[in-house]
Amino acid sequence: MIVSDTRGDQLGAQRMEALERYVRDFGGGLVYAAGVNSYGESGLRDSALERVLPATFEAQEKRRDLALVIALDRSYSMKGRKLDLAKAATLGALQLLEEEHRFAVITFDSQPEITVPLAPVRSKRKAEDLISRFTASGQTNIYPALQMAYRMLVDVPLKAKHVILLSDGDTQPADFQRLARRMGDANITVTTVAIGAEADKTLLENISTWGKGRFYYAESAEAVPQIFLQETKRLVNEGLREEPVGAVVKRKAEALRGIDFAQAPKLKGFVSTKPRTRAEVYLVTGTDAALLTRWQVGLGKAAVFGSDLKNRWAADWLAWPGYQKFWSQLVREVMRRTTREEGQFTVAVENGEVVARLVALTPEGGFRNGLAPQLRMSGMGDLPGAAPMRQTAPGTYELRVAVPEGMQPRARFELAGDVPAAIKALTGPRELVRPMPEEFRLRSPDTAMLKTLASQTGGVYAPRPEEVFASYGETSAIRAALWPCFVLAGLALYLLDLAIRRAPWIRRLFEG
Repeated sequence: MIVSDTRGDQLGAQRMEALERYVRDFGGGLVYAAGVNSYGESGLRDSALERVLPATFEAQEKRRDLALVIALDRSYSMKGRKLDLAKAATLGALQLLEEEHRFAVITFDSQPEITVPLAPVRSKRKAEDLISRFTASGQTNIYPALQMAYRMLVDVPLKAKHVILLSDGDTQPADFQRLARRMGDANITVTTVAIGAEADKTLLENISTWGKGRFYYAESAEAVPQIFLQETKRLVNEGLREEPVGAVVKRKAEALRGIDFAQAPKLKGFVSTKPRTRAEVYLVTGTDAALLTRWQVGLGKAAVFGSDLKNRWAADWLAWPGYQKFWSQLVREVMRRTTREEGQFTVAVENGEVVARLVALTPEGGFRNGLAPQLRMSGMGDLPGAAPMRQTAPGTYELRVAVPEGMQPRARFELAGDVPAAIKALTGPRELVRPMPEEFRLRSPDTAMLKTLASQTGGVYAPRPEEVFASYGETSAIRAALWPCFVLAGLALYLLDLAIRRAPWIRRLFEG
C-alpha cells in the first residue's frame, strides 16, 4: 500500500485505523510518501496511521527565516462578523510569530492598502492596533493586492516567503496564473482561503496551485481563525522545508541496491521527520535529516519517504533513471514476502467447539484448492487420533469438533495427509489449553440489564454512597409494646426491696 501526500482529515480516522491493522495485524506493507499536506494540524500528527510509521512528523526547531503577508478582503460584503473574525484570525496568526519573523497586512477592496508595513515582529501591540482600525467598503479586486504582496516580498532575502489571501467574493478578471507563477519562481508561496458560497472558489484554488500553497474553503467565517492558526503553525515550524536537498545513503539495504544516489538530482523539498528508536534510517539529506526510514511493526513493515512522489519536490527525480528502480525495490522491501509455499494453521475454541483452520496459498499468493489435509490430535479424550479437514472456502480447510469431556489440560494438533511438506514445516504443530468451564468464567457485568432494572423500578444505577442511605423525604414507623420492659423493671425493684428488708447488711451498705 502506497499513500502519497495525503492529509489525515482526508483519510479519516476509520481509514487510518484500518491501515494500522492492515500492517500491524495482517502483515501488510505500507510506504508513506510525504508532501505539503503531511505536516500540520490536519496532517498525521498523533494519528493511528502515524503510530504504524517508522518516523513521526515532528519539527526539531522553529523556522527563523520567515516573512508572512496576509491579504484580507475588506469589501462591503465582509462587513460585520466576517470582518471581525478575519481580524481575529490575523491577530491569532501574529501571536504565533517570533520577533525575527517579518509580518505585514494588506487590506483591499477595489484598491489595496498597506495596513501593517512589512517589518520584523518586535512591536505586536502596534500591529494589533493597526489591524483593529480598518473597516469594510468598496468592491472586491484581488489582483492589485496580490501584485502588491509580490512586490513587497520579491526582494526580501529570506528562504520562506508566504502570502495568505482571504476573500469572500468575485473579482475582476486578470492574468492571475502569470502572477502566481512569478511568485512561485521568486520562492513566494500563496495560500488562499475562500469564505462562503459567493467566493470564487475555482480561481482561489487555482491561485494556490500556481502559487505552490494550500487552498481552504470555509463555509462560514467561524472557521477562518482556526485555518489561519493551522497555516501559521505549519509555516513557523521547521517541519516543512522547500529547499534543494540531496539524498545520501546512510545504511545499505536491498531497497537501495544498484542505485547511485550521488548521480541523483536534488529534491526540491522535504518534511522533517523524527525516526523512532527501532527504525532503520536508509537515506538522509546533506544536513543528516532523515529522508527514508523503515521498520518492522507487528507482522508487517512500513517506510516513510520524507519527500513527495510528484512534480513538486520530486520533479527532477521523475526523469532520473534510478527513480523507477528505487521505488520498485522499496516496495518489494516492505511488501509481505511469500515463501516457496505459504500457509496459516490455527487452532482455537469457538462457541464450545475446537476449530482447526488451514489457509493454503501458492507461491504467487493464490489459493491452493483440492487438498486433502488430515488433522492429527492427541489429548482429546475419546476422539480418534486423526480426522479429515474439509474445504470451506477458497484455500481454506476446517475441522470442527465439540470440546470433549475427557480433554486433557493441553491438547496437541498437527497437519498430515495431502499437504505440501513446505506448508507442514511452515505451520508446525499447535497446542491448545483446555478451556475453563462456563460456570468458572469471569464475565463482565450486564450493565444494560442493570440500567433497565434500575430505570423500571425507580432506582438508581451505580449510586453514590450518599445516595444509598438517602431517605428522599420518606419516613416509616414501627409499633413496639413497651409493657414487658416496665414489668421486668418493677419486678427487679420489688426483689431489691425484699432483699433490703430481709438482709440487714444490705441496708447498712446503702445507708453507708
